[in-house]
Amino acid sequence: MTNSIICVILGSDNKQMNTTAYFEERTDSMKYTFKRNFYKELISGIQNYFITALLGPRKCGKTVALLQLNEELPLSKYYDAKMMREADQNALYTAILKSIQNNEEVTYIIDELTYINSADLFVEGIAVESRRYRTTNVHIVFTGSQSFAIKSWIGKSFSSCAKYVFADFINYSEWLLYKQYDKATEENYIEFLINVDKFYNMDSLCMYLHTCLEETVISNYHSVNLILNNNVDDLNEQVLLDVLFATLVTLHNHTSYAKFRFNDMLYNALRFSYPEACQSHVEDIRDIVDKYYATFSRLNIQTIIQALIFLSNCKLIRLFEVGEEKTFGDLEAILTSYSSDEKKAKIFTKESLFRSINVTIAHPMFFIALVKEALGFDESMKLSGSLLGGIVECHCRGLLPTNAFEFQTVVNDVDREIDYVNPDKGIAVEFTISNNHGECFDLLAGEYACVRLSQSLRTSWQTDKGKMVQCLPYYEFIAQLSK
Repeated sequence: MTNSIICVILGSDNKQMNTTAYFEERTDSMKYTFKRNFYKELISGIQNYFITALLGPRKCGKTVALLQLNEELPLSKYYDAKMMREADQNALYTAILKSIQNNEEVTYIIDELTYINSADLFVEGIAVESRRYRTTNVHIVFTGSQSFAIKSWIGKSFSSCAKYVFADFINYSEWLLYKQYDKATEENYIEFLINVDKFYNMDSLCMYLHTCLEETVISNYHSVNLILNNNVDDLNEQVLLDVLFATLVTLHNHTSYAKFRFNDMLYNALRFSYPEACQSHVEDIRDIVDKYYATFSRLNIQTIIQALIFLSNCKLIRLFEVGEEKTFGDLEAILTSYSSDEKKAKIFTKESLFRSINVTIAHPMFFIALVKEALGFDESMKLSGSLLGGIVECHCRGLLPTNAFEFQTVVNDVDREIDYVNPDKGIAVEFTISNNHGECFDLLAGEYACVRLSQSLRTSWQTDKGKMVQCLPYYEFIAQLSK
């Protein structure tokens, strides 16, 4: 039952991502030997396509995968464009064109494409030459720290003739393989949450956001043609941090933004998990969080929307509608149109925006980074209670398809909700880490496969209106989703 539900949620296109990672003995020439789930799809892309684009957030492991490719493929050439002079970039372009003309058997692996001068023309020139000579032996892999720009350039030049492989930060199923654990448990899931940032030697959240912005500016500078929806003129890392803190509001959509104060819901969540830290540093913590909400209150709605679009392009957040049905259609497209139109943007206030949209931090590593930022110091993490519940909810939303909404309605003056409803897949999920049986699935019209998460229960039951509900431990559900 579990696997069948997961397959319904993900669809057939995602099944190919369920590959097996493996281990090798470390060698001097190969520092990183653990191969990620997307690696096998990357190999398949090279074998079957002229162009393969490896897309994903900054620092998620794309360069490591390219170095592994270069080690494995017998006729490959790896280039880090960030380290190349303009003359070397021009020489590389000439070499690629000659290889295409001569139909040489070679794979060019080009990292940090956004650092190539006139990168869009670089890609376009290769596309023109490949159509002229119809090469079958040359293969090219592109990647870089600004995946949105790279996808835009390749999409314009190669249309549907390119293979896109999507990478992300290591997820729980990969973590189990990496640590050689036999099965998913609550204990090793929490271990994953606490230690995943160490896997990447991750920068501070502020520095990470600064670098994401910097890479975007570089990609825009190195593109002769305008990259649509890649404008960051009004953004800086402080604005992005302010907006990320505001996403915590969306975990409590029934609470108005104005009432969502640190000493209310956020404080209680932190106090439950970090009683000693909150007691001894309460004033410092209040000051930190109040600072973010104070600066957020001064942001105009267009800047907030631009920040949401940027964070979404960087795959740091995901956006879902909130309401009784899905009405917006392509939510990101609508927000993009509002970002460039002041009159449209005024449709939203900050209050209505965060009441209408659930903004979800895509990977739990960044949720925890926000908590650490709120605490004001790197407290030893002991995740439990509502804080763990919030992380689990965001983690699940980050793994599930976005063509869904959060169901909310009022019945007899009581707020009722279902966390995730996907009409296309016929799936409804309630995110929780408790073993209580309460749910609202009967409020949904139509047929749905209903899933309720729990701390440890594995059972099923039928609702009053005949809907079957499958109850699964949250860590097992996440392990299956993240394959």
